[in-house]
Amino acid sequence: MSTTYHFPDRLQALQLQLHRVRAQYEQLCRSLPWSVEPSSGRTYERQLMGSVTQTITFADSPGYKPEQILLERRLRRRMIRLSAAIVTYAWWSTLAPGERVDARMALKRLAEPQSGAGSPDKAA
Repeated sequence: MSTTYHFPDRLQALQLQLHRVRAQYEQLCRSLPWSVEPSSGRTYERQLMGSVTQTITFADSPGYKPEQILLERRLRRRMIRLSAAIVTYAWWSTLAPGERVDARMALKRLAEPQSGAGSPDKAA
């Protein structure tokens, strides 16, 4: 991709907000128990290459707390709304149909935060 796109400020802000909300969502999901509902643990073996097996164990899951369920839903809804706002932004119609995918990828890279940089935005 050799084209430089001049994205509207609002579109860039929406993409940056989406990155932040997605980072919050991923952080939350990593901290949650493996099961939404309380569930007893289990162990199973998975066959890898040849005779090598891998034992996988899931500890008992206490399930999600009500506030975790609400936060997960709120962040997921926010990601969907931001994605929809970005995809349906009127600026995309100013591009030739063949350019839209490249422009979308450029927007994602333009606003992508550095890995490990900053803390999640609490106001999202």
